[in-house]
Amino acid sequence: MTSTSSLKLLLALSLSAAVAQAAPIFKIAGNTSMATAQNLDGAFDLSFSSDIGDYTTNTSTTIAHATVTGANGLATGNAGASDWYSFTAGANKTVILDIDYGMFDVDSWLNVYQGASLIAQVDDASTSYGQGGSVHGYDAYYQFTSSVAGLYYVQVLRYPNSPFGSGQDYQLHVSVGDHAAVSAPDSATTAGLIGLGLVGMLAMRRRRTA
Repeated sequence: MTSTSSLKLLLALSLSAAVAQAAPIFKIAGNTSMATAQNLDGAFDLSFSSDIGDYTTNTSTTIAHATVTGANGLATGNAGASDWYSFTAGANKTVILDIDYGMFDVDSWLNVYQGASLIAQVDDASTSYGQGGSVHGYDAYYQFTSSVAGLYYVQVLRYPNSPFGSGQDYQLHVSVGDHAAVSAPDSATTAGLIGLGLVGMLAMRRRRTA
């Protein structure tokens, strides 16, 4: 027989499914080369964030984005190396790479690759770019249009194109136009799950009072 606690869990899962979203992730240890880059494709979503946007506008609910937190010098850190991330983009899509909360720990630097080809080296940017999250112009920002569909890489380092020191932390936001995003179940599915939970709870109550 289904217990009351199980029915409550079912109802809680049903309710939480309605707002299911990808959460910011943490960098993995050892993502120190293109060959071992941490792929972000499964972490994209459209949840609101005041720290995500383009040059002038918040894009967090209109352009799918992934956020990764880097903590170098800690257990998962790459002090003395650099952090590599990869993601896919279609042709002619807006791509935004934005470092937040780097300063005053790290003066960030980005190397951006399309496949194995270096396409940009990025240093300082206006604190107004990318919306919130930056209090100093040493937080890097780069926006471009993807030339071809495929795998892109971003290497995060410190100025000037150097390995990290110890205790240098940051957040990297990657936004890609038309990227697949983690999405909440549709309303019909959610309503059905909630309904099943409620029906089960009512049935349990009737059996107990019969």
